[in-house]
Amino acid sequence: MTWINLHLVDGIPRPTTVDAVETELCALSTDFAAGWAAVQAQHPTATLNSLFAGPGGLSAEAITDLADAARMSGSEPPDLLRWLTIECPDDLIEELLPVLQQLRLVDWVEPRPVSVPASRDGVVSWGTNPKAVGSPAIYGSPFGVDTLHAWRVDGGTGLGVTVADVERGWFLGHEDLLTAKITKYSVFSEASPGTHGTCVAGVLVGADNGVGIVGICPDAELLLVTPIRADGVNNLAVAVMVATKAVGAGGVVLIEQADPIKPPPENGPHVLVEVERAVHEAISKATQLGVTIIEPAGNGSIDLDHPPKLTPLPGWGFSPLDLTLPTKKDSGAIVVGAGTPTVIPAAWRPHDSTTRGSRVDCFAHGAGIPAPTTPGSSDFQEFDGTSAASAVVAGVVASMQGMALAAGQGPLHPNEVRNLLRDHRLGTPLAPGFTGIGSSMPDLRKIARARGWARALPVAAVPVAANAALLVYLDDEDHVVRRHYTSFTGWGSPLRVIDRGYLLPAQPTAVSTATPGRLLHQALASGPGGLHRAWWDSNLGEEPFTLIPASRDFAPGTTVAAVDAGATDLVLVGIDAKARLAMALPAGPAYPGSSFTIGGPALFRMTTGPVAVSVAAGHVEAFAVADHGTLVWCHGDAPFEDPWQPPVVEPTLTSFVPGARLAALSVDGQVLVAAVGVQGWLHAVQVDPSQGGGPTAFSTPVVIDTAAAIAAQGPLALARLTSTDSDLVLAFGVDTDGAVQVSDRPAAGGDWSPMRRIPSPVKASPLGGVVAITMPERGVMVFAVGVDGKVLSAQSLTPGHWDGFAPLPEGLSAPPIPPDPSPPPTPGSPLISAAFKGEPILEAIAANTDRISRTRNTPSSAVGKIQHALLVWDPGALPVHGEDQKYGDETAAAVRRFKEIALSVAPTQVIDDVGPATVLQLDKIQAASEGLLGKQTTLRFFTEYGEVAGGLAFSVTTAEAIKLLTTDAAGRASVHLTAPGRVELDTGSALNAVGNLLGRPWPPPAGFPDAPVLTPAANSSVMVQPGDVLDIVVATRVNLTAQLVSPLTGTLRVDGQGVAISETAGSVTLALQATGGRAATVLVDPLAPAMALPDLPPLVGWTPIGTYTVRPGDTEEGLAELFVGDPAGYAEISDHPPVPGEQLTLPVTPGWLRLATHSVSAPDPVPWFTVTPDRIVAAMLASGDPESVVDVTGVLDRPPAPGIDAGTDLSARAEALVVLLQGAPVGPDTEVEESA
Repeated sequence: MTWINLHLVDGIPRPTTVDAVETELCALSTDFAAGWAAVQAQHPTATLNSLFAGPGGLSAEAITDLADAARMSGSEPPDLLRWLTIECPDDLIEELLPVLQQLRLVDWVEPRPVSVPASRDGVVSWGTNPKAVGSPAIYGSPFGVDTLHAWRVDGGTGLGVTVADVERGWFLGHEDLLTAKITKYSVFSEASPGTHGTCVAGVLVGADNGVGIVGICPDAELLLVTPIRADGVNNLAVAVMVATKAVGAGGVVLIEQADPIKPPPENGPHVLVEVERAVHEAISKATQLGVTIIEPAGNGSIDLDHPPKLTPLPGWGFSPLDLTLPTKKDSGAIVVGAGTPTVIPAAWRPHDSTTRGSRVDCFAHGAGIPAPTTPGSSDFQEFDGTSAASAVVAGVVASMQGMALAAGQGPLHPNEVRNLLRDHRLGTPLAPGFTGIGSSMPDLRKIARARGWARALPVAAVPVAANAALLVYLDDEDHVVRRHYTSFTGWGSPLRVIDRGYLLPAQPTAVSTATPGRLLHQALASGPGGLHRAWWDSNLGEEPFTLIPASRDFAPGTTVAAVDAGATDLVLVGIDAKARLAMALPAGPAYPGSSFTIGGPALFRMTTGPVAVSVAAGHVEAFAVADHGTLVWCHGDAPFEDPWQPPVVEPTLTSFVPGARLAALSVDGQVLVAAVGVQGWLHAVQVDPSQGGGPTAFSTPVVIDTAAAIAAQGPLALARLTSTDSDLVLAFGVDTDGAVQVSDRPAAGGDWSPMRRIPSPVKASPLGGVVAITMPERGVMVFAVGVDGKVLSAQSLTPGHWDGFAPLPEGLSAPPIPPDPSPPPTPGSPLISAAFKGEPILEAIAANTDRISRTRNTPSSAVGKIQHALLVWDPGALPVHGEDQKYGDETAAAVRRFKEIALSVAPTQVIDDVGPATVLQLDKIQAASEGLLGKQTTLRFFTEYGEVAGGLAFSVTTAEAIKLLTTDAAGRASVHLTAPGRVELDTGSALNAVGNLLGRPWPPPAGFPDAPVLTPAANSSVMVQPGDVLDIVVATRVNLTAQLVSPLTGTLRVDGQGVAISETAGSVTLALQATGGRAATVLVDPLAPAMALPDLPPLVGWTPIGTYTVRPGDTEEGLAELFVGDPAGYAEISDHPPVPGEQLTLPVTPGWLRLATHSVSAPDPVPWFTVTPDRIVAAMLASGDPESVVDVTGVLDRPPAPGIDAGTDLSARAEALVVLLQGAPVGPDTEVEESA
């Protein structure tokens, strides 16, 4: 027997009964009565009952009371009494479903599937969790610890890691904790559910369920332990040991407790618990056992380096606490302080309440972390203090351990974990002048890079022609990269897209459209505020990313399907922030500012995104897996406005896994869909839209191969391969072993072949999934992401024959980095460090005449030196209990790990011994520690306005090497140099780091008169010496003033980027900023010839006078000033910030008709002259010394007047201006005077 659920349309009275509701509905609508008669003709005993108020549920009164309580919080709850259910025999389900779907008053029908847990380990769809979107911790530096990055690294969700929370009081009935992996392991005397513990549990392992937040390590297992023991007595030391035993080596214990330093009744302020000696001992023992202990510094505002005198306990004469103990004796725990942002978002300072001192290892958010709480006035609260910070750091550590386990490296030792968290280079630093809570807040992106844990983000690819393709993906900095392929040239170099905003780690979308004489490529990527789009047009050039206003409702971090259905711009189908299936038209006139739902009331909280195809012009078919595992199909017709055809559920109720993104392929008017079932098998489902919008359009899902276990974390793929003797469709998936598997069947239908592996030199990451495209002349090309984070591609021209996966060629964007330079060795010895040089065994190993294994388990000074070098490389490389100067199991394990990480030796190729390559590399590390590998050079980069340039990529080139570096959030970077080096900028990175300066005052404020100046658009460079501490200014903007020979008639505007223009009496001033090489044209909008300004008729109120196309660089203030006359009046034009390319309808008042008429209603504009901002900025700043720049003159002859044709001598002379400026530099604000 199967149950079918139905939802009644809004706007009709809800039923007043809970049983046999059909009687009431038949009385309400004769159409419903006719439909119900058709139902009873097939199922005579059918009856409709309330779903939630039926047997075993709540009473109707209780449901009403719950709804009233929800309304008191300011939101309108769903009406549960509109949900009905009907019991149906299994043999009638196929016939009865279409009849029920035709019932009037019913807008949604779904069979109730058997509850099957969806296997989603390792997949996070955070964008549908409203509180998670607002949590600063999940975002990248400088705002958070960048869990968004870690969630896309294998193991980064904490999978396989156990965390224990030691405190008291949790409310595990919270909706964000119900499905989390939480166990009350050792809980005693829990008097009442606690807010504090509930917050901590949510920050750690809050479920990805679309309700509130997502924990930092949602796939970790959380064990709960109370400091109150079975005898009812508080004993924190024992609790720590109980937790330690429970989590085991590689586990994490979070002690969410603090000790008051004053006796009752004050009970404060609070400090870290290891000031209690027994607890200190327990923590020390735990770290020795390989368990990482996290403890808050406390919220007492105490300086541990200068602790206050403690008040003796009554009757004792002394305090049992020792505030100097943490600094005198290292427990091995990670002590966490609380930080808070300064007025500058990129800078952090200690929270006012945090305990501080040199013992504090790192910090995290001390305020503003959304977390679940015990039900009361709200289900969520902002979690503050060192407790919140410690919970964040514990989640970070669990994520780190998960990534280490997934990489096959085994768990990190607690000392190793702490060293990584203490390293300021791997975090977001404190603002200058602040200390006491560690040097930085951990950054999981930087830590993952340092450890070699690669992120796997799915790519997007589309065919461009019969033998060409476009590939789009996000690099490790979340910048979109595109690469082009043709069968003649192979893969082109990676090309960065100009990102205008912060993009989010999700699979991008690519679309390529060819029309006669024009080729248009588009890329879409998720970002804050909606979907961002960039395009490359063969006729118009390149446009950077801009926000699509209609996509604002889409959930961040999800993937959107984009279809060119031949009837509009694009049809976008995605998941909105409320987890509904939704669509949007980027330029739809009916819905210019929002999307609308198309999937009915079903929720899609656990899918990474839908898929969509077009089987014919003007038609779109969209598919997604709902939370309960059923496949949902939606059909839309041009003009794709609401409503679409009601959604249809796959009728056999096969359960699919939402985490694996579907694949869809149009095949001869039908749609083939691939999905992963809960058993891990790949299924194929065929849908025939010509059969109408009902269940009969679905074929029965077919299991492709029960012998192949397909991973459910990344996208699947379908493609068509046609040859002279066959026409096949191919299905792809990444299996749980990291191999890409493929199966095929005839396109016309038939049996699927057994799945077979496509050869690959490296494993594919399940998180990266697989993408496939068809190029008619080049067969099928398939893409995956290796576990090393590199994009792999394979190709097949004929069925069953694959050339095997290979990494994409690197291209020309990043020159190879030679090994670090070393001082020349002494003649006769390749060793350079004082410790290694002259050691007989090490000299013999370096000469390849000996091995360290012959000294195994016997004392040797050579082994001791190897151990010392390993500890220099990684202080956690060796356990504290190992034997000095003996090559035993511990040292051998450290050497094996060193070979895998430092020498990039595959684990299967590592030999358990020390040979020449290992000794020579350890010798370099030892030499560096002895100061023999040059001096550290520190560089700081600033803009012309004195602001730090964080995230700036640059290179330092010496005679021996090229070093590629990136500045931190404070604009700093350090490098060891042995010889003078030349500093050069990465142009694209520099422009992103500097930002838009055109709206800033000119000249910039003085502040760096002696600092050298670098211009990204020029081949300029700065020389640095080893040991230099140097400030460098990154200059991208100048001003150019041109004197006019004759008066200007009309108004000026700019077509292009990087130029702002202003006009004064007798001159024109251009503010120029490098933008990436594109030219901009200065245009004159002449007066309308027939307009007589003195005789203008009076106007009343606002009068629309035309439209205006927003240009890049336009601001709200500028548009309001120009077209409204009121800097605050932009709201009269639009309700959202200006978006380039958007059409604005412009209203004016009488006093401003002239300006508006000049800019909008004038005759066709006349090009005056063309400038290339990059070249002029480069030329004017090439000398680096504005005072030494000489004047250069160029002729700006008579400004255009109405009737002058474009392309006359005026434009040619204007182009000559650029040439002159290239030849002889001029300085900022140099006036270009008239000369012949």
